[in-house]
Amino acid sequence: MKPAHKPLQFSVLENDTLLPFLAKVFHGKSRTGLKQMLQNGRVSVDGKVVSRHDFELNSGMVVVIGKPASKPSVSIPGIKILYEDDSIIAIDKPAGLLTVGTEKEKLNTAYSLLSHYVKTENKSNKIFIVHRLDRDTSGVLVFARSTMERDILQEYWHNENHEREYAALVCGKVDEPKGRIESWLKENANLQVFSSMRPDDGQHAITNWELVQQNDDFSLLKVTPETGRRNQIRVHLCDIGFPIVGDRRYGNGQNPIGRLGLHATLLSFVHPQSGKVMQFESPVPGSFIRMVK
Repeated sequence: MKPAHKPLQFSVLENDTLLPFLAKVFHGKSRTGLKQMLQNGRVSVDGKVVSRHDFELNSGMVVVIGKPASKPSVSIPGIKILYEDDSIIAIDKPAGLLTVGTEKEKLNTAYSLLSHYVKTENKSNKIFIVHRLDRDTSGVLVFARSTMERDILQEYWHNENHEREYAALVCGKVDEPKGRIESWLKENANLQVFSSMRPDDGQHAITNWELVQQNDDFSLLKVTPETGRRNQIRVHLCDIGFPIVGDRRYGNGQNPIGRLGLHATLLSFVHPQSGKVMQFESPVPGSFIRMVK
């Protein structure tokens, strides 16, 4: 009988960043090997799984190296898998790919591609929708592996018991370093969402934003929604006069990057089985950054 796997625990004695810290405690291990350890979900800091190699460590933090919780990052047609275990799958969805099917498109969706992927391992495997990203929005998207996990995660979403961050490339030069947008969202007969300033006249929606970088023509914002309404970020940024680049529905159609300038950069929530805080990240697309240099 094999001995049980015991996690390795290290105390941080001085401020550092994660990859150099790991290089010190695993002397001789290659940078590639250390990064693979991060990608496989083996590293947690103060109880939170961390995948970023440049994560900042402060004195007093505790770094734990556990058993691999997922397969290495795998690429399948149209999708990059960030993490998977028996309960969840986190992916980096590209722009232009639907989350789930429509009457016109049923096969080329994140759901369909992932369903095929899990069935290659076992034909009885299934995945379940937890939340969605618009077709033209890219970034972190999570699916459940069972109805029980789906129900738990959807309850988190319903109660806003999770954290989300987005990168938004908007038209124009914003004149404030940060802001908060609050309104009540409604839909018209064409299913277009719009804001009402009358309390309770629609679904309450709150969006926080912070300026990251800008030039005279475009601004890159970090957006943190407090609520998760349909098209919320797109409508709210248009409301304050800075529509998202490439937004033909709510913006002015200006599109120098050939896609919608909205990307889900971070998603954090409590794992439905282990109780650990899971955090998944996707870097800001290079096309966004180039537009504000």
